[in-house]
Amino acid sequence: MQVHTYASVRSFGVSLDWISRAATQLARGLQLPKKSSISVVCIGQVKMRTLHRLYSGDATVTDVLSFPANESYDGKWRGVADETELGEVFICIPQAKRQAKIAGHSLKEEIVILLAHGLLHLIGHDHGTKVQARRMYALQDKLVRKVK
Repeated sequence: MQVHTYASVRSFGVSLDWISRAATQLARGLQLPKKSSISVVCIGQVKMRTLHRLYSGDATVTDVLSFPANESYDGKWRGVADETELGEVFICIPQAKRQAKIAGHSLKEEIVILLAHGLLHLIGHDHGTKVQARRMYALQDKLVRKVK
């Protein structure tokens, strides 16, 4: 898995290399194609609010947004080229910091949770119904436990 990381926020105590390694571990847990790639972008509140408003009509700040490269992906890798751009995951660092504090864990732990959530959305998971949410969050928790 190739992970491209970017940040538009100043130093926030977690290196982009660490984020790349965490995303790679999560991708291994999902058994994603080794030559696939994603982009992870760490942004601030203003940019997240703008993206959230543009793509969902909601003007609030959210923690993570995912933009799949292939909207028709059905969750199975059959017929998908080995070299696949899965899409982009945007993480709002100030929101992640707030959530980490509320949950009583580190920013790194929160970023892993958000990366897992974002990756699951990239490959077609959703939490729109109770059944979907139960399935997605169970898989998310399983993935997060595997990251060191």
